[in-house]
Amino acid sequence: MFKHEHFGELCASASVGQASPKELFELEQHAAQCEACTRAYWEYLNLAGRQFAASGQTPSLSPRESQDCLNSDLFTRRFFERAEKEGIVFSRDVGEEVAKLLPESRLMARQPKWRGPALGMAAAAVIIVAVTTAYFYGKGSFATSSRATQTQGNTTASSEPPVVTPDRRIGELTALNVGLQSEIDGLKRELRQANGRLNVSHAEFETASQDRQRLQTDRDGLEARLDRLQQDLAQSQGAVANAQQESDKLRQNSSSLESALVADRVRIEELTDALKEKSAALDKERQLLAVGHD
Repeated sequence: MFKHEHFGELCASASVGQASPKELFELEQHAAQCEACTRAYWEYLNLAGRQFAASGQTPSLSPRESQDCLNSDLFTRRFFERAEKEGIVFSRDVGEEVAKLLPESRLMARQPKWRGPALGMAAAAVIIVAVTTAYFYGKGSFATSSRATQTQGNTTASSEPPVVTPDRRIGELTALNVGLQSEIDGLKRELRQANGRLNVSHAEFETASQDRQRLQTDRDGLEARLDRLQQDLAQSQGAVANAQQESDKLRQNSSSLESALVADRVRIEELTDALKEKSAALDKERQLLAVGHD
């Protein structure tokens, strides 16, 4: 994943002429094996072309002046200087031709002060784009996209495409850098806000963890108390059952005693009646004896 992101950045930089020859060579080797990166490069290149065409239809430089800039000694000398910085070695004949070029001070004297550095940047960008295109066209790995690009070029050949001036290109890049810096600042603000929310969430999580631990301790205490009360209830229910059994026994004993008491009362009444009868008979006999004695 990181490798594709790296080559995606190379595709973007190569499409606007900001890639070095070493990066272009690395991109060429990778694009020969990766269709996704090849497609991404041509998408970046087509996007750059559309932005170039939409940037303005009235170039500040005429086509003749643009061609003179590309064929100028400054352009050629800057190309060789950058090539030497990148480690490209030329033959002795090429070195002699480079030495014959006009010095930079004379060329700068004939042009405005701003045009020298600006043309140097534009020249370097054009050279890098040209080298990149030559690499990919030479390998033939972008045949389909090249045919589409050639067709588009044929349709717009009748009307000369506008030429982007170095000042405009610098302004566009500056605006792009400002936009990127704004996005970076916005992302930093969002990151700080996210960190703040994370800290708040962490504090809330700690508080919730403490509350949860405290509630768990309370729950354990309540569960222990409930167990004790359930044991007490079981014991109380056992005592109630025992008392109920004893009460039943007492009721049964009470019923037996009541029955015996009733029987005794009946017996006492019978004995009392018998005693009364015997007493009455005894009184009669006593009276009879008394009468007989007289």
